[in-house]
Order: sequence, then structure tokens, then C-alpha cells
Amino acid sequence: MLVCLTVIDKTGRPRSLVFRQEELRVGRSSGNEIRLDPYVDIEVSRRHGIFRNIGEDHWIYEDLESTQGSFVNGRKVDKPTRLSRGDVITLGRNGPTVNIAWPVPRITGAEGTYLKSTPQRETPYFPLAFSDGFIDRFDTYERIGSGGFGEIWRAVAEKEQKTFAIKIMHPELLNPEYLRAEDRDSLIRRFVREAQITNAMANNGSPSIVPVHTWGDDPDRDFLYIVMDFIEGESLDKTIFRYEAIPERTACRYLLHIAEGLNAAHHFHWKEEDGSECHGVVHRDIKPNNILVEEATDRAWLVDFGIAGIQTGGERLTATSVRVGSHKFLSLEAMERNVIDPSLDLWAFAVTAYLLFSRGHFPYKGGESIELIRNMREGKLRPITHYRPDLSPKLVDFLHRALDVNPAVRPKTAEEWIDLMRSLSEEATGA
Repeated sequence: MLVCLTVIDKTGRPRSLVFRQEELRVGRSSGNEIRLDPYVDIEVSRRHGIFRNIGEDHWIYEDLESTQGSFVNGRKVDKPTRLSRGDVITLGRNGPTVNIAWPVPRITGAEGTYLKSTPQRETPYFPLAFSDGFIDRFDTYERIGSGGFGEIWRAVAEKEQKTFAIKIMHPELLNPEYLRAEDRDSLIRRFVREAQITNAMANNGSPSIVPVHTWGDDPDRDFLYIVMDFIEGESLDKTIFRYEAIPERTACRYLLHIAEGLNAAHHFHWKEEDGSECHGVVHRDIKPNNILVEEATDRAWLVDFGIAGIQTGGERLTATSVRVGSHKFLSLEAMERNVIDPSLDLWAFAVTAYLLFSRGHFPYKGGESIELIRNMREGKLRPITHYRPDLSPKLVDFLHRALDVNPAVRPKTAEEWIDLMRSLSEEATGA
């Protein structure tokens, strides 16, 4: 009797739990199958309510004489109440909610991987919970991030005693009613190529690249997905503001990790399925929130190769007229023309380094592209010493050169960053 119960607590973050039992109790007591936080969800009683299966696709909910009561879709539960798929059970009048879902018959989109109506819109459970490859592997899912492109869920596989991250693409992005066929096909191929390239680089020993394990197109639930290692930690954009001034040694260590990953990507060789030779992966979206700092190891990891480009060989999946990346992380020449080469990543990496040392200040002022371009053309780089007079002269000089509007002045490879970051780390540790 498979069922997925999704708890949304005071933080608003959904947590989906998959069960095969016929009875499931919910409350603050540790004896419940669905346990709520006893300190946060104070509206919930120790034994608040129970879900019971009364047939293959039939569930009821019963309140266990809780202090503040239970409500199904806003109506108070006075007796065992039959549930419909997607119903919302509120524990207490203003407490956490539990959404219920169970498998539905397979629905196939008319044009591949798109459905006009998806279970995701009926209830916020993890949309692949009942799909092949997920249903027998993972037990708990928690959504940890979302954006215009898709969502990231943390998934626990108890049998493997391991946690994974699952990236899924919003199916609305593939709607053939609003997207040209060639653009839709490009989105799908770019998503798949992200998984293939990242998997190949990680398996080839490329440092600081999060390993990808599986990916695919789920036909039952209509989602593209990537399953990868889960990095327990926080993104660098949060780390930047965690300290009054991040120590130079710590910052250089993070930058060394990412520079090593970029260097490996820029020199990576592989063959496509058709046998064509490819060389060099350019990330094209280097910025603090695409860098994760692992809590256990204090190591930095580079993520999200979703708009990566190939230097030579392979198929170009972004039109030449389309500029990619955040404009605040683009060099002057990159804003004027679209190219795919390591200089894109090296400039964005230098901006990221500046943000890391300055606690979130950009090297060139300008909220809009026009103002930013004007300040860059006029060479109005604010010295990093304005924010950090304690940095070593070698670092200051190198960072200023890396952010010079003249490309001839800047470092040309990630190896130059690696050499400097390594030397500074050794000096900082007294080696």
C-alpha cells in the first residue's frame, strides 16, 4: 500500500516520506512514523492523528483527540475522514501540514516529456517518488532549492546509508505550446549533456567536481532528472557573509579547490557518442552560489554545469546571439560578443575571489549593464585594499591584474591561479 506523505513545517520546506504500511501515526512523540519537531511544531500533540489504508487507493485520516484538532482542506476532523489524492491535513489550526499522494495510472505526454497537468501542482511531494529507479531506492526527500529552471532535492537511501542530491527540470519549461520545437529540444539535450560531462569529468578524477551517478527522462511523471552526490554544507555566497573578514588562508584554500576544478574542465578531452573528439569545458556561470563549501571537510566544490560550453568539437546548444551568465560576472569583451573560451570562467572566478575577500562587494560598481560597462571602460576598479588592507601584496597585485579591462594583462590559465593560491596557502600555514 504505497503512499507518500509530505510534511511542510514552519520553514515552508517540503519533506516527502514514502511508506508501505497500512497505518501511519503522526505527532511529536518519537514513536510516530511521522514525527514533528517537539520544539518547533508546538501545536502538534504527541499522538496527533493516524492515516489508515482501507483499500488499494483509499485512505482515511482520524484525529486522535489532539489538543488543537486536525483539519482536512480547512474543515475540522470530527470523525474518520476519507481522503482524496492531494488533500491537505493541517495539524492544529495554524500548525504544519501533511499532504497525501499515492501512485496514479501512467500518463504519457503527447510530445515526449511534457504533460499539461502534473502531480507536482496537485501536491508538493517529490514528483518522482513513485517512478522506476526511485520507488525502491529512496525513503525520504527534502526540497533544498528551487529556481526558474528546476529544483534540487536531498534524497536518503537508507539501505545504502547514503544521501544524494536530485536535480529535476520543471516540466513547464518543455511545454510545446509555448516553446519552439528546436528550443525545447535544445533544453533537453543541454540538461542531458550537463549530466554526461559532469559524470565523465568526475569519473576521470577531475578535482572539485561533484560526481553524477544517473540521469534520465522519466516517462511516467514527466520529469528530467540528475542524481548526484550530496554535499552537506552551504553555498559560498552564504559563507562570504558568515565572517567579518574571512581569513586569507581559508579563502585561498577555497579558491585553490575551484581553480583546480576549472583547470581540469578547461583541459578535459572526451568523445561524443558519434565518435567526434571534444576538448575543453567552459562552465560559463562561475559565481559564489555555484560553489559549495562542504561542512565536514571545509572543501569547496563546483556545481551546475547547466549552461557549460565546449571549446572545440561537439554541438553548440546555445545560439551565438544569446549571451549567457550573470552580467556582473562577465568581462567587458564577453558583454560585447559571445565566445566560449576559458577567459569567461577566469574573469568570473576573479570577480568571485573579489567578492570573497571584500564580503560581497563587486569590483566595478553598476547595477545595470550600461552603468557597469561605463565604469569598466573607465577603469574604475575599486582596489581590494579599500576593504581588506591586510591582504598580502602578491594577492592584491594578482587580483587587480585579473580584473583589468585589458585582456592582455590578465592571467591566461587557471594554472596561474593554482600556483598563487597554493603558495599563499603554504605561506599562511608557515610551510
